[in-house]
Amino acid sequence: QYQWLEKKACSIFSLHGYDEIRTPTFEKTELFLRSVGQETDAGKQMYTFLDKKGRKLSLRPEATASIARAYLEHKLDKQSAEWRLYYIGSMFRYERPQAGRLREFRQIGVEAIGQASPYLDVEIISIGFEFFREIGLADFDIQLNSIGCKKCRPHYERELKKYLKSHIDGLCSVCKNRLEYNTLRILDCKNKECYLVIEQVPLIKSYLCEDCQMHFQKVKVGLKDIGIRFNLNPRLVRGLDYYTRTVFEFVAPSLGAQ
Repeated sequence: QYQWLEKKACSIFSLHGYDEIRTPTFEKTELFLRSVGQETDAGKQMYTFLDKKGRKLSLRPEATASIARAYLEHKLDKQSAEWRLYYIGSMFRYERPQAGRLREFRQIGVEAIGQASPYLDVEIISIGFEFFREIGLADFDIQLNSIGCKKCRPHYERELKKYLKSHIDGLCSVCKNRLEYNTLRILDCKNKECYLVIEQVPLIKSYLCEDCQMHFQKVKVGLKDIGIRFNLNPRLVRGLDYYTRTVFEFVAPSLGAQ
């Protein structure tokens, strides 16, 4: 089944001009801590060890950091202004045992490097849409949001933190800890204890700078132009520190926790 899914993905990615990249199964721990963030779940859940020379290494918890490292290390920007890459491989996280979470899991993804165009966001979402349709999954929704950029997001995070601190008694113990180092992740909490507080938080759309507003508007229009439906989710965030602007999820209730 894995092979069938991966062949389908490779075929679709190749048709859209994406080339495969293979990165090491483990890298220097520092690479992942710089990119995903030391206080994120991925940063805390890494399998880390010392090699025979005392160097600190970690099994990859995700692929983007390794791809960015390879891009810079091999000076790919000197060869071409834009790169479209895809990857397939095992990732490793010391997850709490729960439905749909494995400590070794296969991940398929694409990276478009070299431009910050909203139309690349549209392209990547459309590739995901095409893949799920191709494997026979029809009952899925696309949730969409913008989490701003380095210019506008800090202001929102300050206001969000201020609001959450004033309602700290309504937060679960995990979210109370996240309040200081990963405030945005609180919006992703599935604990019923936090639901009423999260429902009333200020929304990031009111804090986006003009550039981010224009970017997000072009993404929405671009998706509509090619007939892809989506639902705006103003509380949708990502768990890794390097994400900016457009974030999205494909949600398929029929898959349960997968």
